[in-house]
Amino acid sequence: MHQFVKKNHSTEIMSLRIGREVAEQLKEEAGDEYITLNVLANHIFTNYIEWVRDAKKEGFVLITKNVLVALVEKLDDKEIEEIARTIGKNAVKAQIIYMEKKYDIDAFLRWLEIWCKASGFGKKHLISSDIHTYIIQHSMGIKWSLYFMMQIRSILEELLQKKVDFDITPSTVTFNVTMDESNRSIDLIVKQY
Repeated sequence: MHQFVKKNHSTEIMSLRIGREVAEQLKEEAGDEYITLNVLANHIFTNYIEWVRDAKKEGFVLITKNVLVALVEKLDDKEIEEIARTIGKNAVKAQIIYMEKKYDIDAFLRWLEIWCKASGFGKKHLISSDIHTYIIQHSMGIKWSLYFMMQIRSILEELLQKKVDFDITPSTVTFNVTMDESNRSIDLIVKQY
């Protein structure tokens, strides 16, 4: 069954020198999050390895949600769809290949989960029997939902070689992936929440 299972990795003890001010801020952050400094450090290093290192190389830049929403709101639906299908899809495909070293449904779903986490989007991955439900909450408006849906749709239709139907809301994109282990067939159904 397709699942993102955390592997039990062995650990290694490392000693690092960190500036006093940074160390104090890290301790404060760990306390605010009710986690140990060690757990916070592992989160930071994991985020760097899974996202930051490769995202910079793939041309991602920092931009506030407010600026991005304002820009997307100026576009009509047809322009949003065209950007998502061409530029957005190609950029994501290139990044998945670069980061995951392959381009298939498993690589895409792993990339999607990492990207949501790095973007600060709420996401849930629920599993019921052979149905995997992905709920992505972005709170960036209907035009962003349209862009995000079109980008996901174009990638999934390429990977699955079948049409995928979508419904969206101003803050959420949700889809179900049915995994059939006997032939690894995958059907996408997107629900409106």
